[in-house]
Amino acid sequence: MRILLTGGTGLIGRALCHYWKTQGHDLIIWTRRPWEIPTLCSHARGISELQELDNTQTLDALANLLGRPG
Repeated sequence: MRILLTGGTGLIGRALCHYWKTQGHDLIIWTRRPWEIPTLCSHARGISELQELDNTQTLDALANLLGRPG
């Protein structure tokens, strides 16, 4: 599956990123800091805008884990 994950740099997002990758999924993480993705979840692709998505491939799932720091 091709999954778009928001909030992927947080505690739960990082855990899901690693878990889904072991399941063989293609992960894209939408974040304000895409340059951090290689360090936090090296096998995922980081984007900062939806326009960066490839229009020829569809998404199979969206996981929204966005939160506001306390």
